[in-house]
Amino acid sequence: MPKEFEFWKIYVMAKVILKKRNMEGFKNIDEFYYYIFDELNQFEKEFGEFINKKRYLYSNFLPKMPNSDFVNRSKMTLRELCNVDNLVSIDSFNYDDIGDENLNKILHNINGNLENPIFGIDSNLCIASDPRFIFTKTNRRMELEMIDFECQKDIAFDNVIVYGHSLSSNDYSYFFPLLDKLEMTNFLSNKKIIFGFSVYDREKETEIKRKNRLNIQKLFEAYANYKGLKDVNRLLDSLTTQNRVLTYEIHI
Repeated sequence: MPKEFEFWKIYVMAKVILKKRNMEGFKNIDEFYYYIFDELNQFEKEFGEFINKKRYLYSNFLPKMPNSDFVNRSKMTLRELCNVDNLVSIDSFNYDDIGDENLNKILHNINGNLENPIFGIDSNLCIASDPRFIFTKTNRRMELEMIDFECQKDIAFDNVIVYGHSLSSNDYSYFFPLLDKLEMTNFLSNKKIIFGFSVYDREKETEIKRKNRLNIQKLFEAYANYKGLKDVNRLLDSLTTQNRVLTYEIHI
């Protein structure tokens, strides 16, 4: 991205902020970050309210319309991905529940719920003493007292299914401990991770599948670096050969 564009982004942002503060500046960088943090909190609150309104619209009006079977289709997708009866935990990056009382009992909203949605950066981007640490998802969860001790219990599982996640580097701090739990660097282990995906546009089928494979490769390259492995490409090669990393298409 051209430096000129970056400059103009910063200029416009500064102009908007100063206008909101009646041209009052900041005493130091910490005051600036806390101002931005307060703005983020306000945005999160409004975002949660927006999603709640959409949820109300769906629950009260869409069921009366044809083809309004989103919830049922979501449950069908879940059942196609796995044996629901064998699920021990569902980690969701969405803010809503599943719409099933039994499944909601094992549901954990990683990024907050509709009352307290979280927008944050990965904690690996800055250390705790950095003033920007307040923007990390780790800090946000702690601040909102979302450390659920029941969820921290040692849940035993051998397989993980990932579906509907972009595998963005912003969430590597979530995936790395998960891969540790699956003993991905232990080639004697039989634990598996399955990446489910759907081709939502048949005209883009090749592109969607290629992007899905690329994101998986990036995740495991970053994980191999995190584990200090010399050959970062060998890990995924070995795991796919052992059928411990699989992809599975869900038809929609």
